[in-house]
Amino acid sequence: MRRGSLRIQVWNGRPGADGGSVAVRINGEDRTLPSGTIVSLASGERITLRPGVYHEFWPDSETCVLGEVSTANDDVADNYFADPTVGRFPPVDEDEAPLVRLLGD
Repeated sequence: MRRGSLRIQVWNGRPGADGGSVAVRINGEDRTLPSGTIVSLASGERITLRPGVYHEFWPDSETCVLGEVSTANDDVADNYFADPTVGRFPPVDEDEAPLVRLLGD
């Protein structure tokens, strides 16, 4: 496991759909992957997903800070969560001490 790494799984349709390929860009390089592929990214690496690519991502370690940026932020049509326990914003525990300091802290 690499420090600060993450994994992202990509599909050409809803997760679990059969076959096909997914076009992505990893660190500026175009790649075509089989639908359902899991990609590992090290700290500082980037993946660009085209609209309509279904994806799920998670950290490989507790020291990973990750985020997603959308070109269009349409909560009605742009966000689909296959796992109903995942939401757009995590709950905030206001009285908890920070685990990791953010840039502005």
